[in-house]
Amino acid sequence: MLRKPGSGSSLARRLREGGVPLGDVFSFLSGLYFRGKLEYARAFARAREASDRIRVITMTDGLVSPDATIAVEDLERYALCSEGTAAAAATLERTASTFSQRIGPGAEVVLLGSVSTGKYTDLLAPIFGERLLFPRDVLHIGQLARGALFLRRAHDGEELEYVPVSEIARAGRRASIKGGLSPLPVRDATTETPLPAPRPSTEDARADARQ
Repeated sequence: MLRKPGSGSSLARRLREGGVPLGDVFSFLSGLYFRGKLEYARAFARAREASDRIRVITMTDGLVSPDATIAVEDLERYALCSEGTAAAAATLERTASTFSQRIGPGAEVVLLGSVSTGKYTDLLAPIFGERLLFPRDVLHIGQLARGALFLRRAHDGEELEYVPVSEIARAGRRASIKGGLSPLPVRDATTETPLPAPRPSTEDARADARQ
């Protein structure tokens, strides 16, 4: 809808006329799931430089700031991924390595994207090591419930607890914490069957650096 030349929405017009922040576009496309992650990241991410606080995983450009301006042409690139998934993975790996060097060895990185497959963790874990963390309480709830939980915790100022990604074991599409540790009870969280992992072009994962 945003890419249609005749779309009359305010966001579509801004995309055509001069561009829109990446975070606004992905929040529109993914709804509660991405909006909750972005609000949570903005509430709790910490870094020496404000510009290093949050990154969004994009299909073709790797890690990108949610404040970066994108246009219709960028959305088309994300959707087409004309250079293929191997090139996309290489770009993600390159931008993650650059980001790791930029934030320094003492900064932790919290991944709010999917860990049910190795789509992101297999690339990011070797780069960030034990510094790559994940909120333990969202392991067994679905995407809509995750988005709602992130949004509520951001509004309440209550940060979730994290575990290193290295402690998360995968079995098929189900992820769990190694050693049999169960996630802590999450207040008002609705449990549901996790949704199938979407295509990388529409799955918007985010890593935030915190000192």
